[in-house]
Amino acid sequence: MHEAHKLNITTSATMMFGHVETLEERFEHLLKIRHVQSLKPDGAKGFLAFIPWTFQDVDTLLARIRGVHNLTTADEYIRMIAISRIMLPNIKNIQASWLTWANRLPRYACMPAPTTSAALCWKKMW
Repeated sequence: MHEAHKLNITTSATMMFGHVETLEERFEHLLKIRHVQSLKPDGAKGFLAFIPWTFQDVDTLLARIRGVHNLTTADEYIRMIAISRIMLPNIKNIQASWLTWANRLPRYACMPAPTTSAALCWKKMW
């Protein structure tokens, strides 16, 4: 991504979580994203958004063969959004994925990420 940013190509950063990673690995991922964003050249936008999304275990080999399932709770997902906002102050948009949570996520899920993507989330949920 750093090479794309040097060419003034904007990108987004993602993190799939809720499968086999540890909490420490989640934090390391956020630190790496923050570092890559800090390296972008002056005038480049770098990452326009960060999108954390949970492992979708339906019809996957991890679920079928290894028995790995997404056990992420709504509270844990909301904490990830909030922590992302705190740890990634150099990324303008932190997105909450209403698509992967559908009706399982309370309507207040977008509150920790007051960005333009949160407005979209509010519009879709109400």
